Amino acid sequence: QGHQQVDIWRTYFLCRDLRCLFGLVIRLSSNQTNNQCRNTAADQCYNPEHHNNMLFLHAAFFKMMVDDGTTHVVMEVSSQALAQKRVYGLEFEASILTNITVDHLDYHITMENYINSKLELLKNSKKAIVNIDDSNVKTVLSRIECPVVTCSIIKNKADYTAKNVICTESFVQYELVGIDCIGRINVNLPGEFTVYNSLCASSALLELGFSIDQITKSTEKIKQVKGRAERVPVPKNFTVIIDYAHTPDAVENVLKTINEIVAANTGNRTEPAQVITVVGCGGNRDKGKRPIMAKSAYQLSTQLILTSDNPRDEEPMDILQDMAAGLTSEELRHVLIIEDRESAIKTACTLARQGDV
Repeated sequence: QGHQQVDIWRTYFLCRDLRCLFGLVIRLSSNQTNNQCRNTAADQCYNPEHHNNMLFLHAAFFKMMVDDGTTHVVMEVSSQALAQKRVYGLEFEASILTNITVDHLDYHITMENYINSKLELLKNSKKAIVNIDDSNVKTVLSRIECPVVTCSIIKNKADYTAKNVICTESFVQYELVGIDCIGRINVNLPGEFTVYNSLCASSALLELGFSIDQITKSTEKIKQVKGRAERVPVPKNFTVIIDYAHTPDAVENVLKTINEIVAANTGNRTEPAQVITVVGCGGNRDKGKRPIMAKSAYQLSTQLILTSDNPRDEEPMDILQDMAAGLTSEELRHVLIIEDRESAIKTACTLARQGDV
């Protein structure tokens, strides 16, 4: 009971500050001001006598959206939210499963628990759009109870495939080949992960009845997402990219993209351009992914710098030691460990030469 009360209050204050997804959607999709949003649904969401405050919260916000003319809502639903039944009572027209990687094991403890939580979303969905190129997703296909729509960039037998893929340092292009359609997709974001994300999202929209023309025109308007393979302007002849990668899979994906950029920048140089990576792990989160993230970063970098990243209640050096445990003693000889994040970033910029990233 005490735990539920804490969750209710946490939900209340999140809504008051409009820091939850629903608040963000309302702000973007409605003509109401932030204060009007708070004074209608958010101020009503705390009700100790209500049996299901999360369902009440959803209903309140969705009612506001419907009244304002909103027709579709896109939600990111975390595995913790699913485990805690925070989307209980909602039915989704379609859900997307892009991949299953190691994450949130500080909460779920085991991968099996994590996967089971993920699959809860599909139990409440009329249709599942899944990336069958992901090995972990393939292993759970037989457990998905709703109709499955498949996506791939390497398999011809998928319902939707990406053909003739072009990945550059600033955009991706490909032919989306569907069941009854074909269209050229252009997204102004780099990386193979952008191909997968846009392919799955486009496939979901096609399944929901949107036309290929609507989708191709919309994807061209997508702008750079802050903190996602984001280029930072610097008055130097090297490139700086920041990314929110906080799982082994995310680190690997973004560094593969960066290595492609470096290969393009190298040109006819006698010395190859370098990938200089500054990475850390957050405190009070899954410790098991720390050594794996360090290993992935080491394997895909010319120079690796381990540093602090929001240690919360943990000692920064304890986190760095957990990361270093993923590397051999020989590998550690080539790694810099700099606890102060600002110093680590300055060191990386000092080491960078022309064409480096």
